[in-house]
Amino acid sequence: MRSYYNLAKQEGLNAHIATAIRISGKDSKHVFDFAEIDRISKQYALPDLKTNYVKIYTDGVPTAAHTAAMLEPYADTHQDDPLSLGALVVPENELDRVVSHLDAAGYGLKMHTAGDRAIRVALNAIEKARNANGPQGLMHELAHSEFVDDQDKPRFKALNVAADFSPYIWYPSGLTDAISSVVGKRSRNMFQARMLLDHDATIIAGSDWPSGVKDNNPWPAIEALMTRANPFGQRQGEQLGAEQALNLTEILQIFTQNGAKALGRETETGSLEAGKSADLIVLDRDLFKIEPSEISDTKVLMTIFQGRLVYTATK
Repeated sequence: MRSYYNLAKQEGLNAHIATAIRISGKDSKHVFDFAEIDRISKQYALPDLKTNYVKIYTDGVPTAAHTAAMLEPYADTHQDDPLSLGALVVPENELDRVVSHLDAAGYGLKMHTAGDRAIRVALNAIEKARNANGPQGLMHELAHSEFVDDQDKPRFKALNVAADFSPYIWYPSGLTDAISSVVGKRSRNMFQARMLLDHDATIIAGSDWPSGVKDNNPWPAIEALMTRANPFGQRQGEQLGAEQALNLTEILQIFTQNGAKALGRETETGSLEAGKSADLIVLDRDLFKIEPSEISDTKVLMTIFQGRLVYTATK
């Protein structure tokens, strides 16, 4: 946050930035020091640097570690295994308290939720906050949202919550194989983009960079959302839930308008309209006139931010 702030002051930012504050203590995985969060947020806030977001980890990952919180036991565990349902990082009553306080204070929450139980617990906490504080708070985000139970799908729209997917990594790969090996038959329900969109949920694109991918190049992710196949020419003929594929128009909205909406900037950016900021890129190809398998090779030729040319590709 300090680095972004210093860059903004010295040279100016070339993007709309929002940062999420996370307070960690040596004696606890999560220490919610509201006064410290407020201090940091106020110290670094600038017009193009929004600092009123907080990151909360509610669970882990649905791999052999069994740390993602699930509604049903992992397929490779016994019922008496203490991690058969995974684990919550923050106890439910504590999460309810924290979410309600931060929502009332005007913060948007970016909550890591991989398992369906973590998603339900997070939605429950947000619902209690909305009931206590009113529905006018910022849109909150559930990062990854890998497994969403059917009864929770309509709650995203009802509670003004975005599903922050990671299409950069959700396609046939060693990672999805590792998930399938421990989750079992439920793995066919991971990353249900089509289903959530049909419930009018707001989907946004999280890169999971630098944890899960080498860079945050969006074009392979866009291709994967459309094809549900590996965008790097591997695992040919395989798809990860083909019925959950989206069309290109829907996907581009996820990467543009929905991202702006999640940051509370939909009235100023996210689409090319009179009166909005001149934020745009020029591509080397028309995405609507090529095969979906070619999207991952797309290159940006030019980037304009607030009407300023900030990038041109070298030949």
